[in-house]
Amino acid sequence: MGLRTHIWHWIGVSSLVLALVLVLDRQMPESGDVYTSSSVSSRDFTEGTSFYTLYHEGTPVGQIRTTRARRLPSGFAYDVRTELRLTAMGQSVEILVELSANFDATFGLESIDFSMESGPTSAKGRAEVKGKVLNIELKTGGTTITHAMPFDRHLVLSALLGPSITADALQPGDTRTLNVFDPLSQTVRKTQITAVAYEDIRVLDRPIKTLKIRQETMGVVLNGWVNSRGEMVRQELGLGLVAQLEPKAVAEHHSAQKKGRVDLISEVMIPVKSMPTSMNMQSSIQYRISGLSSAAVLENSERQMWASNVMTITRESLNTETPFSVSAAKVEDDDLLYQAGNAQVRALALEVAADAGTVDQLVANALNWFEANIEQEAVASIPSALETLRTRTGDCNEHAFLFAGMMRSLGVKTRVVAGIAYIERLEKFGYHAWNEIQMGDRFVTVDPTWRQFPADLTHIALARGGLQAQSHLWSLMGRLKVDVVAPTQ
Repeated sequence: MGLRTHIWHWIGVSSLVLALVLVLDRQMPESGDVYTSSSVSSRDFTEGTSFYTLYHEGTPVGQIRTTRARRLPSGFAYDVRTELRLTAMGQSVEILVELSANFDATFGLESIDFSMESGPTSAKGRAEVKGKVLNIELKTGGTTITHAMPFDRHLVLSALLGPSITADALQPGDTRTLNVFDPLSQTVRKTQITAVAYEDIRVLDRPIKTLKIRQETMGVVLNGWVNSRGEMVRQELGLGLVAQLEPKAVAEHHSAQKKGRVDLISEVMIPVKSMPTSMNMQSSIQYRISGLSSAAVLENSERQMWASNVMTITRESLNTETPFSVSAAKVEDDDLLYQAGNAQVRALALEVAADAGTVDQLVANALNWFEANIEQEAVASIPSALETLRTRTGDCNEHAFLFAGMMRSLGVKTRVVAGIAYIERLEKFGYHAWNEIQMGDRFVTVDPTWRQFPADLTHIALARGGLQAQSHLWSLMGRLKVDVVAPTQ
């Protein structure tokens, strides 16, 4: 259990950052059901820079700076810079996310440049609207990934809700449904905005008239307060974080101090009672889980069975005779960041495979390689196989993405799964990511971070896939409850 006493066990700081910008569902709303920006006017637009301090329970833990400008001959430009200071299992993590967006005269999105950096890890990208298609370039791990997705150009960025709301002159009682786009995960979500009431917000003892708005998606409700210039004077971000508009001198003073940090990991840990002291001899265990959304209830499998809100997890057996031979054809990716088609990923996988003649030998070789070559460290990144190879560091998502890319490059079907797993030292469940690899006609769990094959009975899968699939877990954080019903010998 040594590994489990000191490594970071959450899905990844990157997933947290995506949660903070409210990353959710990729599915596009039905046309006609969503408010578009065609009626947006620029009459109240003002150029300038707004400064926000990020607070967690009254402690400054970061800053957001938003700059607005007119573009000639028409249109608008926004630059948003976000700094956030975290601690994760005793490790200090600093995150910088920068975004520059161009809009036309009616606030229709035209292009976005974005980047995310933390320590040795980084990712940069650009997205540009061409007709009804969004062309995306993502630079990570020394390579550029390109793809295109259908696009409704009347989208709103999370950081720029205020101007859209103000320009539309919402009144208390009015509602709108918006498409909100996040460039880091390239996802779109449907969010209902309700104007609640006019309220005065005090900034340094000066009252500012605002319109309170309620933002609701996937059952999560966050409040914001917008002034007449379209500035979000205060914005709830979830997990106890609040962004507060402040004078430049105050915000820069808090930013320069760099004293406050927030341990958001503790915020989403799930206490549990009556966990067995050891599961080595148990064949199965039952958990009662409440607070789940329908998106997190996976289909039943040999390992994981649902009955109402009770889940039974059964220990998997290994077929040590499942043959393995290297295939010339990779398994097609269902996530661009697995990068199974990359020559560097393939070369490493061939080296790790060595003379393995069975799948269990292949997995054993891979787990030994991860232990010797990848440092377990909390990072903030958009996880990709090549970026993890470049930095040789990462938490569970980085391990899972690289493992999936390596196995898929050899022709072995492998999936990334995410959910919760038990941390014995803390006596709590934490968010975690691992893999499933095909052995014959079934999939068996592999945890390359904790070096488990198969994964133990405390791994509860709630999502399959990359960041877009995992984004559903954001709506569960702080809501899940887990109780042990009955272990079975």
